[in-house]
Amino acid sequence: MRKFKCDQELTEILKSQGFIDTSSKNDIAKGKKEFRFKKNRKYVRFDYDNFLFFEGSSSCSCFGRASVPEEDLILLFWYLNASSTDREEICSGSGFSVKIAQGNLKNFRTELEFYLSNKFKNRSISKLKRLVNNYDKVILT
Repeated sequence: MRKFKCDQELTEILKSQGFIDTSSKNDIAKGKKEFRFKKNRKYVRFDYDNFLFFEGSSSCSCFGRASVPEEDLILLFWYLNASSTDREEICSGSGFSVKIAQGNLKNFRTELEFYLSNKFKNRSISKLKRLVNNYDKVILT
């Protein structure tokens, strides 16, 4: 699994996922960068070599390190691109957390497999399919 550092490659990946570079000249001079997600209150900050994710005014404690694993980025993009209802399912109102998102993804896959293998007809199946398919569609380019 690849790890990404706060460099041009990660900058291009963020831009391809809908982030907009909002860095000030002062930040750039200090070796910092900031990327807003689709002009809302969620943003990523390169603080020197550290990758930080903010949701509103609070920082996500799951980042704040020099390199970010590929799976963590995929989970973050899955969360950000989800509808507000799906974001609640992914991280249940607590804001983004890699551990919670990983656990919930595993649960979604297990539940979906159970429902499909036992041929249940349940309204939850379409929601689970949508959540799992949306995760599988995230590609880092």
